Amino acid sequence: APAAPPPLAGPPTPAFVISNMFDPATETEPTWCDDIKEDVTAECRKFGSVVHIHVDPISPRGLVHVLFDDARGAEGAAGALHGRWFAGRAITCVYVNPEVHKAQFM
Repeated sequence: APAAPPPLAGPPTPAFVISNMFDPATETEPTWCDDIKEDVTAECRKFGSVVHIHVDPISPRGLVHVLFDDARGAEGAAGALHGRWFAGRAITCVYVNPEVHKAQFM
């Protein structure tokens, strides 16, 4: 079995990035970007109020950027997602500055 990822590094912030969620080179459905956004939104909403999600359609690293309204919700979601398997891929999360998320995507 593949090695577990290193533990999720803190401190938690309201924003995090999921890596290895997809490979744009192998996505064929015209709505794949929306499908991933819906999946991530549904999962993250279990932990708090999601402000914004951006799926990067060209990143070979399969990045999904998530912004919560507070660090507690983000901590719950990132903790639940980090190290999980999604569509045969092990995904990881890393916290980022929420102001950077807002400047880049909103």
